[in-house]
Amino acid sequence: MTLLLLATLVLPSACGEAGAQAVVEVEAADLPCASGDTDAWESAPWPDGSGACSWLRYEGRTTYRIAHELGQVPRSVQVYLSFDENGAASAASAGDMARIVAVTDTHVELRNATNQRFFLRVVVD
Repeated sequence: MTLLLLATLVLPSACGEAGAQAVVEVEAADLPCASGDTDAWESAPWPDGSGACSWLRYEGRTTYRIAHELGQVPRSVQVYLSFDENGAASAASAGDMARIVAVTDTHVELRNATNQRFFLRVVVD
């Protein structure tokens, strides 16, 4: 009974949102391959095979505040993930892999609520 009570008290603190506390600020200078204008902005291009532009390392249990240069609050945010730093074999993200926490005229805040590391591409328009 004592062990069950102790587990009941300890387990909730190790699960859920409490585990996703680290915040990483990503500024424009951190994204040398980002491009865009007043209509759309992308953190990195699609992979072209050259390996010249790697996607953003996206650690598990971390929130990323990514600066964009759109100049307005985006109408949409698309998130693509890959296990490869160059974005090979990527897929659109869903669910806990990329929770959209906040969207403003200067940044997008995404939370990786999993324990998995990915590489990230963000497109806003």
